Amino acid sequence: MSFVEIVGDQIQTSVRLPKELLKRAKKYAIDNDTSLAAILIEALESYLDSKK
Repeated sequence: MSFVEIVGDQIQTSVRLPKELLKRAKKYAIDNDTSLAAILIEALESYLDSKK
């Protein structure tokens, strides 16, 4: 079961990630003064764009 919430033009959802991957992403966000959401959006866009 997944959780989805629409907020403005964005949708909030939950995903399961490997613990170490999430830890690395959070550290990257802190070190680069960005948000975890921004990292995930950029990564997903990059992945999908590479599949065109």
